[in-house]
Amino acid sequence: MNIDQLPDLPDWDEAKHIFNFNDENEEEWKPNPTREKCKALYGQWQLVFFLIKGLLETIAEEDDIDEKSGEEPLINGAAVVVITDALNVANKIMSSESGNFYVVRMENAAVIRGYARR
Repeated sequence: MNIDQLPDLPDWDEAKHIFNFNDENEEEWKPNPTREKCKALYGQWQLVFFLIKGLLETIAEEDDIDEKSGEEPLINGAAVVVITDALNVANKIMSSESGNFYVVRMENAAVIRGYARR
Protein backbone atom coordinates (compact mmCIF):
# COMPACT_ATOMS: atom_id res chain seq x y z
CA MET A 1 0.00 0.00 0.00
CA ASN A 2 1.44 3.32 -1.04
CA ILE A 3 0.29 5.87 1.50
CA ASP A 4 1.43 8.74 -0.73
CA GLN A 5 -1.34 7.86 -3.19
CA LEU A 6 -4.12 8.26 -0.61
CA PRO A 7 -6.08 11.47 -1.06
CA ASP A 8 -6.79 13.82 1.81
CA LEU A 9 -10.32 14.15 3.12
CA PRO A 10 -12.37 16.54 0.99
CA ASP A 11 -13.66 19.82 2.35
CA TRP A 12 -17.09 19.91 4.01
CA ASP A 13 -19.05 21.05 0.95
CA GLU A 14 -17.30 18.60 -1.37
CA ALA A 15 -17.77 15.78 1.14
CA LYS A 16 -21.52 16.38 1.30
CA HIS A 17 -21.68 15.64 -2.42
CA ILE A 18 -19.26 12.71 -2.30
CA PHE A 19 -20.95 11.02 0.66
CA ASN A 20 -24.43 11.85 -0.80
CA PHE A 21 -25.63 13.72 2.26
CA ASN A 22 -27.57 16.35 0.39
CA ASP A 23 -30.89 16.76 2.10
CA GLU A 24 -33.32 18.23 -0.39
CA ASN A 25 -35.58 19.41 2.43
CA GLU A 26 -32.70 21.21 4.13
CA GLU A 27 -33.25 24.91 4.53
CA GLU A 28 -29.82 26.51 4.42
CA TRP A 29 -31.07 29.91 5.54
CA LYS A 30 -32.19 28.62 8.95
CA PRO A 31 -29.62 28.76 11.73
CA ASN A 32 -28.53 25.22 12.55
CA PRO A 33 -26.05 24.99 15.45
CA THR A 34 -25.71 21.22 14.97
CA ARG A 35 -24.59 21.67 11.37
CA GLU A 36 -21.95 24.17 12.46
CA LYS A 37 -20.69 21.83 15.20
CA CYS A 38 -20.49 18.92 12.75
CA LYS A 39 -18.68 21.12 10.26
CA ALA A 40 -16.14 22.15 12.92
CA LEU A 41 -15.69 18.54 14.04
CA TYR A 42 -15.18 17.44 10.45
CA GLY A 43 -12.53 20.15 10.04
CA GLN A 44 -10.70 18.80 13.08
CA TRP A 45 -10.99 15.27 11.73
CA GLN A 46 -9.34 16.42 8.49
CA LEU A 47 -6.31 17.42 10.59
CA VAL A 48 -6.34 14.07 12.41
CA PHE A 49 -6.54 12.24 9.08
CA PHE A 50 -3.56 14.24 7.80
CA LEU A 51 -1.58 13.29 10.93
CA ILE A 52 -2.54 9.62 10.58
CA LYS A 53 -1.28 9.60 7.01
CA GLY A 54 1.98 11.26 8.07
CA LEU A 55 2.49 8.77 10.89
CA LEU A 56 1.85 5.81 8.59
CA GLU A 57 4.27 7.21 6.01
CA THR A 58 6.98 7.50 8.67
CA ILE A 59 6.39 3.98 9.92
CA ALA A 60 6.36 2.58 6.38
CA GLU A 61 9.69 4.25 5.60
CA GLU A 62 11.29 2.79 8.72
CA ASP A 63 9.82 -0.67 8.23
CA ASP A 64 12.52 -3.02 7.01
CA ILE A 65 11.15 -5.12 4.14
CA ASP A 66 12.71 -8.50 3.50
CA GLU A 67 12.52 -8.61 -0.28
CA LYS A 68 13.88 -12.16 -0.48
CA SER A 69 10.90 -13.67 1.31
CA GLY A 70 8.46 -11.73 -0.85
CA GLU A 71 6.14 -11.20 2.12
CA GLU A 72 4.19 -8.04 2.50
CA PRO A 73 5.27 -6.02 5.54
CA LEU A 74 2.94 -6.03 8.54
CA ILE A 75 2.48 -2.27 8.34
CA ASN A 76 0.46 -2.59 5.12
CA GLY A 77 -2.31 -4.56 6.81
CA ALA A 78 -2.37 -2.23 9.80
CA ALA A 79 -2.35 0.83 7.56
CA VAL A 80 -5.40 -0.40 5.66
CA VAL A 81 -7.31 -0.90 8.92
CA VAL A 82 -6.34 2.52 10.30
CA ILE A 83 -7.14 4.39 7.08
CA THR A 84 -10.45 2.56 6.70
CA ASP A 85 -11.43 3.42 10.27
CA ALA A 86 -10.45 7.06 9.72
CA LEU A 87 -12.59 7.27 6.58
CA ASN A 88 -15.51 5.65 8.41
CA VAL A 89 -15.26 8.27 11.16
CA ALA A 90 -15.48 11.02 8.54
CA ASN A 91 -18.54 9.32 7.07
CA LYS A 92 -20.20 9.08 10.51
CA ILE A 93 -19.55 12.77 11.20
CA MET A 94 -21.19 13.67 7.89
CA SER A 95 -24.17 11.39 8.46
CA SER A 96 -24.73 12.85 11.94
CA GLU A 97 -25.42 16.21 10.33
CA SER A 98 -27.67 14.90 7.60
CA GLY A 99 -30.55 13.88 9.83
CA ASN A 100 -32.22 15.58 12.73
CA PHE A 101 -32.59 12.37 14.70
CA TYR A 102 -31.06 12.21 18.15
CA VAL A 103 -30.86 8.41 18.10
CA VAL A 104 -28.86 8.38 14.84
CA ARG A 105 -26.44 10.96 16.23
CA MET A 106 -25.89 8.94 19.39
CA GLU A 107 -25.37 5.74 17.38
CA ASN A 108 -22.80 7.52 15.23
CA ALA A 109 -21.07 8.86 18.35
CA ALA A 110 -20.84 5.31 19.73
CA VAL A 111 -19.42 4.02 16.44
CA ILE A 112 -16.85 6.84 16.34
CA ARG A 113 -15.85 6.09 19.93
CA GLY A 114 -15.39 2.44 18.97
CA TYR A 115 -13.13 3.35 16.05
CA ALA A 116 -11.12 5.67 18.28
CA ARG A 117 -10.49 2.90 20.82
CA ARG A 118 -8.95 0.56 18.24
